[in-house]
Amino acid sequence: MRRTIPLITIMTALLFIGIGSSAYAADAKDFPITGAVDLGVRNLQEGDASAKFQEYRDVKTGVFTNMRFGGDNGSYYMNMTGENVGRDDQFFEVKGGQYGSYDYSVHYNEIIHNLSFGAKTFYANPGSSNLSYGYANGSDANATYTPTVPTNAADWNTFDYSVKRKDTGAAMDFSFGTPFFVSLDANQIESKGVIPWGVRSALRSDKINSGNTFNQLDVPMPIDSRTNNLNLKAGYNTKKYTLSLGGSLSKFDNKNPYVTFRNPYVSSESWSEYVSEAADNDYYKLSAQGSVRQLPLNSALALQVGYSQLKNDVNFPTTLSTSTNNGAANPTYSSVTLTTNKPSFSGDITYQTASVALTSQPVKALDTKVYYNYLRKENKSDIITFTNTTSVSTEVYNYRKSNFGADVGYKFSPKTKATVGYEFQQVDRTRVDADNTTDNSAYAEVKNSSLSWLTAKVKYQRLWRSTDFQDGANADNATWRYLRKYDQASKVQDTIKLALDIDPLENLTVGLEYAYKHNDYQELWFGRTNDKRNEYYVDISYDIPERAKLTAFFDYETVRMESLFRSSTSGSPTPWTTSTSSNYNINMEQRDNNYAYGLGLQAPVIKNKLDFIASWMYEQANGMVDYSTPNDWGAATYIDSLKSNDYRKQSVNLKAIYKAVKNLDLTFGYSYEHYAYHDPSMDGYKYVTYSGTEPNNWFTGAYTDQNYNVNLFYVMAGYTF
Repeated sequence: MRRTIPLITIMTALLFIGIGSSAYAADAKDFPITGAVDLGVRNLQEGDASAKFQEYRDVKTGVFTNMRFGGDNGSYYMNMTGENVGRDDQFFEVKGGQYGSYDYSVHYNEIIHNLSFGAKTFYANPGSSNLSYGYANGSDANATYTPTVPTNAADWNTFDYSVKRKDTGAAMDFSFGTPFFVSLDANQIESKGVIPWGVRSALRSDKINSGNTFNQLDVPMPIDSRTNNLNLKAGYNTKKYTLSLGGSLSKFDNKNPYVTFRNPYVSSESWSEYVSEAADNDYYKLSAQGSVRQLPLNSALALQVGYSQLKNDVNFPTTLSTSTNNGAANPTYSSVTLTTNKPSFSGDITYQTASVALTSQPVKALDTKVYYNYLRKENKSDIITFTNTTSVSTEVYNYRKSNFGADVGYKFSPKTKATVGYEFQQVDRTRVDADNTTDNSAYAEVKNSSLSWLTAKVKYQRLWRSTDFQDGANADNATWRYLRKYDQASKVQDTIKLALDIDPLENLTVGLEYAYKHNDYQELWFGRTNDKRNEYYVDISYDIPERAKLTAFFDYETVRMESLFRSSTSGSPTPWTTSTSSNYNINMEQRDNNYAYGLGLQAPVIKNKLDFIASWMYEQANGMVDYSTPNDWGAATYIDSLKSNDYRKQSVNLKAIYKAVKNLDLTFGYSYEHYAYHDPSMDGYKYVTYSGTEPNNWFTGAYTDQNYNVNLFYVMAGYTF
């Protein structure tokens, strides 16, 4: 894997440093340079096998380096940072400038996202935009027909699901000691790698299951995109006035807008299918902001307007593979040309925003705020109509949202303050089930620190949401007649937040937090009926002067969601109809419980010579789903609970820091991590699943390498100057 810094980044950094160095040389004052360099080596045991452990980091066995350099003489400054040099998550940044005149920065950042190691596929070229067969035993399947795909995964090719993101950019800010300023920044983001993509085959199998449409398989999809961004802002800023104008340009290019793959369900002929990725697009935004301060009643007025547009043009394939004579053991495969009203798609989405806010302090103890926000999304994209059989058209989504509100805060004493607020929000949208939503919310908050050892804050908020859904009696579709989707369903929401900071002893600090949220969904028959969330948090810190500092925390979160659905294979789906074997209601209760707690210790074993740091943390998440249905269509019966998304994580960190000499520290460390994940979808995992005697679905092993037990040993030397 390439582990070099792009040449353009180094050249740009040297350019800015050279500019800064010339300025520093011209200044009469000295320019002292300080810095630090960390050089270490680590040994990782068993961690290389789990993508979950390495998901967003590179802590593999080997050398690691961090560095920091900088200087400041009161007129000029310059700082340089390098983290994880030479690794997959390395980061570099150079900042500098002259105080009150200009600032600059250059950065290069690599972000790794590992999803699965050791995945397997019968495709010869995972990550290609044209997937064809080829096996690990050397056999080639790029023939005029598709051979039988081996069901033994040992014959498949091994690869990693991983994406590398590289962000290179620079920024400049100029003011030259005047009220006028100009800001300019640009960056380029490149993403390359392979991700899993679930695909439903549009061709019918010509094996034993010829009548089964939409068989499933994992496709190793290539990621190869580039985004270029440019932002410019100019304005005027004084103690009383601020005015700025800004503009942004962004261009996204995807090297693989479409990926073709050979179909493993077709063993007598050569046919490929399509799957699409994100399309190329262009984006621009214009905005203006302004504010006026020192107004009557000690007020300040802020305004903002913006306009942005996202556009693209896409040519889509109109010739697809299909099959006929589907009831036979060997269907006939052919091509079909889609009949559409347009040969390509043109996307055009615009956003318009505006906001205004007025803050005031008419008297010392009273502060107020009134505000208004407006957002409109307008989708002018092409509507594509397919007319091969029945006419089917794509849909566009538009909405308009506006909200206004007011907050009033009053200090009854220097240590007691109460705040109340109200907000109204209305959303109009082009949505088939809910076209208008109105929210009214109000809150009250009190903060008190009258006692020297106690600070308390409590907040209560209630929201009333009303949504116009289709009239149940006149709805054409039974789904919309009784079902309400919870994201826009009418509801009453109650929220409570409580926080206490307690200092019962001189060196003891205790923090307590509690949050409660309850959504009671209304005016619905089917869908989510209510959900509740409780969050508890405690942290404790105790300091024994010159001996040790002890810390501990405990976090517990619980979520409970209840829903009601109906199974209707025949007859009426009406919810109040008497339950039968083919028409009955289903109650679903979903529970999620999350725990996290830990301990920390920091102790100077030998004062100013040897420090010891230790920590331990445990996390656990338990997911559960219960279903109940009428038994004998009278009494209720419960189906066994299904566990989902359960995990346990435990970590231990031990570190000893020894000050060898004045500027040299030696660090000896050990870390242990354990992670165990459980979900029914992963139990008994097979690369090929079977229906009868022949394969039905083909999988690559994505996300199967979640569990790990890792031991990490490291030694690091840190030198400062």
